[in-house]
Amino acid sequence: MHWLVRLVAREGDLVLDPFTGSGTTGVACVEEGRDFIGIERESEYVEIARRRIDAAAAQTRLPVGRNFVGVELNPEYAAMAERRIAPHRDQMQLVTP
Repeated sequence: MHWLVRLVAREGDLVLDPFTGSGTTGVACVEEGRDFIGIERESEYVEIARRRIDAAAAQTRLPVGRNFVGVELNPEYAAMAERRIAPHRDQMQLVTP
């Protein structure tokens, strides 16, 4: 999914996933520096996706395969990651047809 997110969106772009499921696209967006809005109608999956995306935003290590492997984030980068995801937490909500 990381490859697909990098293919279709530039860093800072907004990605919409209308069928969020467990949040794999949202996690990839957080880790690749893209903003994300997810739509999911099943409440149990909304909670799963929220937990996964929050965990990705709060991670303290860079993802493997980018510029660094297993390097601790400096506090400024961790704070930046948190600022990027925080405005979108409330946008991920239960949507019914």
